[in-house]
Amino acid sequence: MIGRKGGGRPMVPVYIRWAIIPDLPALTAIERGAWGGRGWGEEAFRHALRARNCIGMVAECEGVVIGYVVYELYERALRLLRIGVDADWRRLGVGSQMVAKLQGKLTGKRCWLVADVPDDLLHVHLFLASCGLRAKPLDRSTYRFAWRVPAGELVGATDQPQRGGGR
Repeated sequence: MIGRKGGGRPMVPVYIRWAIIPDLPALTAIERGAWGGRGWGEEAFRHALRARNCIGMVAECEGVVIGYVVYELYERALRLLRIGVDADWRRLGVGSQMVAKLQGKLTGKRCWLVADVPDDLLHVHLFLASCGLRAKPLDRSTYRFAWRVPAGELVGATDQPQRGGGR
């Protein structure tokens, strides 16, 4: 069943689960399509996911991996490292559902979702802004996007994410 997203566009329902080693070829194929020359290869995914604070999740539709997200856990934040959606499934709410899944994981002390994005990736800026993240310049070529759990839904949170996502 396909729902509707804000602008009347269809929103495809996806199943989001942890990424596993057999998913890596699909992740790298999506990454190449999404990021071209800036994309991670299979070894970069393996290296990142070996870190004990790094998690990968995939979005599936009818058993096929159509998107992924890689993020790091910190004391006060989740730091979004990579996100990608297969070209045939873009603008159907897949990426938004993955970001919403991350936002839903934020509670207590860990109340920030952050992502550092180079200034020349306008499509990523627009996507993160559509998911409710706000941008602030980090340096001359990078913006930090951040989203905080609304104060009414949170107890014991801090006001600002730490630089670097909480390192």
